[in-house]
Parts: sequence; structure tokens; C-alpha cells
Amino acid sequence: MAADVQPSQTAPMRLLAQRRNVLLIALIPAALAACEGSQPVRGAMQVQYARVGDKDKPNSALGVSLHKLGSDENKVGWFVDARFANEGSADGVEYPSAPINASAHPITDIATFAASAHVGPTFRATDGLWFHAGLGLGYMQSATERFDGSFTLSPNGYYHYADDPTMQGSATAGAMWMPVDGMVIGVGYDLFFEGAVFGIGFTF
Repeated sequence: MAADVQPSQTAPMRLLAQRRNVLLIALIPAALAACEGSQPVRGAMQVQYARVGDKDKPNSALGVSLHKLGSDENKVGWFVDARFANEGSADGVEYPSAPINASAHPITDIATFAASAHVGPTFRATDGLWFHAGLGLGYMQSATERFDGSFTLSPNGYYHYADDPTMQGSATAGAMWMPVDGMVIGVGYDLFFEGAVFGIGFTF
């Protein structure tokens, strides 16, 4: 008789266990949603590409931006960014300034380094859209490489000298959109590079 009673006792318990498992599985999405709701997006980071419009600067620049995003209570946050561009190379003997007869030697390459940095506020328009604008500085320095066919200024003929660096004020503005949770896409403009800025990154 004990063998007959055992199945009748375990079957309801097995059914209850199955229903419990189904309930737990059903509650997982709700629990995850609750966790996401309790942890709003507080910041974002982007890697950026800038198409440079100024012909005196490198054709493109790479950068990064960090954003502290506003909340429902305080829609204003802040951001900081930095962009860098490097183009060309200058080899051979280095001179502190252009030699007297440098204009008689052909230019073989020009190495240019440029950078910009900005800081300013961000404004939260919606849960997934932010605008930002800021002020900053731009820096650029170039080095000119020439070839001396008489090999007087360099053993291999190549030499270079750096031009005076330039620094000027800059500004930037743009927007950042979150198409899906955890991902942001940005677009903007950099006044120093005179070009559009495109970015992609993540939220945290």
C-alpha cells in the first residue's frame, strides 16, 4: 500500500514545484525592468570622428567625449571632449627655425598636429535625447620637411623645422540620441576644425 500512496503524495508537490518555476520565470522580466527603472542613465561616453573643413589642418580628427547627463529633477549636466589630428611626417635633421636658404629647397612633406578641447553644459530634452554646447581651445603646430640636394644641411638631404604653434578659441555644439538602451549616437560641429563631428558610445 505504501507504494500506491507515494505517487498520490508526490504528484501534487511536483505540480506545485512546476507552477512555482513558471511563476519565477515570469517574474524575471519584471524584476529586470524594475532594476533598470531604479538605475537611470547618469552618463555617457563616445568615441568621435570629425571631418575637418579647414584646409590648413589634417583632413580628419579622432576624439572622445564624456557626458554627465541630467535627471528628471535637474535636466542640466555637463560634458568635456578632446579631439586630435595628426597628418604627414617630417624626417631628417631638425633645425630650430628655417635656415636662411630654405626657400631654395623643395618641400617634401608637412607634418601637422592639431587638437581641440571643450567643456560646457548638457541639457536633457527627453529620456533619450540630449543637447550640449561648450567653449574651449584649439592648438596646432606644423613642421616643414625640405630636401637639400647639395647635402649641406643634412647627410641624406632631408631636414625639417617647426613653425610657431598657434592657439585660438573654439566652440562646439551637438546632440546625442539613445536609440536603444546602453547605446548613444552623437552628431555635432567643432569650430576649430571647421567640421562635423560624429560619435558612437555607451551609457552608464
